[in-house]
Amino acid sequence: MSEIDRHDHEHSERLPNSYWRLFTSSTISNLGDGMVVAAAPLLAISLTDDSRLIASISFAAMLPWLILSLPAGVYLDRHDRQKIMFRANLVRGLIFALIALGAATGSINIYLLIIATALAGVCELFFDMSSQAILPAIVKTESLEVANSRLYISQIISNGFIGLPFGAWIFVIAIGAPFGINAIALILAALLIQSIRINSAPKVESSTNSFGTDLKQGLTWLWKHDLLRTLAIMLGIANMCGMFAQAVFVKFARDELGLGARGYTHANAAACATFVFNDHGLTQFTAHGFCYGASHNVRQATGWERHDHGDGFGRVGSSLGHGRNLSSHVQKQTAG
Repeated sequence: MSEIDRHDHEHSERLPNSYWRLFTSSTISNLGDGMVVAAAPLLAISLTDDSRLIASISFAAMLPWLILSLPAGVYLDRHDRQKIMFRANLVRGLIFALIALGAATGSINIYLLIIATALAGVCELFFDMSSQAILPAIVKTESLEVANSRLYISQIISNGFIGLPFGAWIFVIAIGAPFGINAIALILAALLIQSIRINSAPKVESSTNSFGTDLKQGLTWLWKHDLLRTLAIMLGIANMCGMFAQAVFVKFARDELGLGARGYTHANAAACATFVFNDHGLTQFTAHGFCYGASHNVRQATGWERHDHGDGFGRVGSSLGHGRNLSSHVQKQTAG
């Protein structure tokens, strides 16, 4: 066994039961989310042929990450993150249950689907940001790297490589089934979150500043930090361009490539695998590494200890596509 493997094995043994409940909750949630990633565009194209409305589904899902990341970070600094995660998943479960019912009965239309997707995106934002902020209260500091890596790997596998094809296959059989299964998965994940025992309660900031003042401070901090500001703009533009294609890919696959639901999903899964191994993926991980180190230096120099402001800074740059990856690195270093 190599030194690195031995190091990871030692730290994995220290991960408490509470972490594995969080891990299971995250895996279940991402499995259901992956099914919806495949099924939602297929449902949208069954409701309309308008490319603008089809693209609005992806836009509605990603918009909360763009405009609510920092405000959500300020809010999470002031409230119990475990309760927020529990409630966010319950609400998401209810939303997808209603989508499943509407899809099965034919009572849903494209506009209702867009609204429901946006609301689910808001809940996902609060859940994901809270899960990163709560992690230091569950595992020891020396185990954070291993804990974060396992969560991230689980997210990629369950979302992109299992949930994605499974969602399309089930959609072909029963149009509302992927959304119904996701609703059940989210409720189970919420119950797992509620069962987590936190040895040291997550620190909730007792700031004397107003909400607006703290938000302004966060924006100012980000804008004055040359490296993180550059990464935020660079990754935001890059992921926005990527979303241009992804938003209407389902229509392109059907009209131009002649692919059905399963063919569309296979193409998506192949694109996911390509991203992990191609130069863009390598470049993105390199950028994450820069941000990871920079945030550590800034924290040391300024004494900035807020959990979720740092998480929000990371999400601003890549909120249009892969915000979770960058924010995971930033949050780990800004967690007090």
